[in-house]
Amino acid sequence: MALTQNIPFRVPVPSGVPDNFTSPEVMAAVEMQLAGDRSILRGMDQVTGMAPKDTSLWSTIKPNDTILVQNHRRFYCKAFVPITVARLVNFFLSGGIVQARLADASPGLLYKARGYATRTYAAGEFGEFIVGSGLISGFPGLVINQDLWLGAAGAYLIAAPAVVGSLVQPVGFGLDTGVAFIDISQFTTIV
Repeated sequence: MALTQNIPFRVPVPSGVPDNFTSPEVMAAVEMQLAGDRSILRGMDQVTGMAPKDTSLWSTIKPNDTILVQNHRRFYCKAFVPITVARLVNFFLSGGIVQARLADASPGLLYKARGYATRTYAAGEFGEFIVGSGLISGFPGLVINQDLWLGAAGAYLIAAPAVVGSLVQPVGFGLDTGVAFIDISQFTTIV
């Protein structure tokens, strides 16, 4: 299974004072420190957008409020079809709502890749998509510097499509064994 890696770092802050503190004075001081740490992390997230939005809020976030520098290319919209984790997606307007569908290089479809899914989503479910670039691990057989191209139904290819009428779009490369740096090119050609 592919895993997306889009949070710059994780800072685990306990939700309460650990059980090994018994002195009331020490417990109060530790709780004060933890509250301060949580406050700093909330403030950092408000300014930098370093953490993904809570899933319960995804359906209420307007698209123009998501693609901001501080949100690290996170985009929240409805999945038009079932989309599995790491699949390449294309965005379109349907019924006044921005939706994600699977990008596709197939002749007759030619849906350019614009981003990829951070999780698996059912059709009609709101989801989080990374636009443009990011890291994905879990590519069996992928080696460093191996190019990746858009294929059919959101899939990745290790060779450019050769079927006449296909969309040719570079979408990334192997950064390490099994790890891809996704860097979706906006420059495409047709075979």
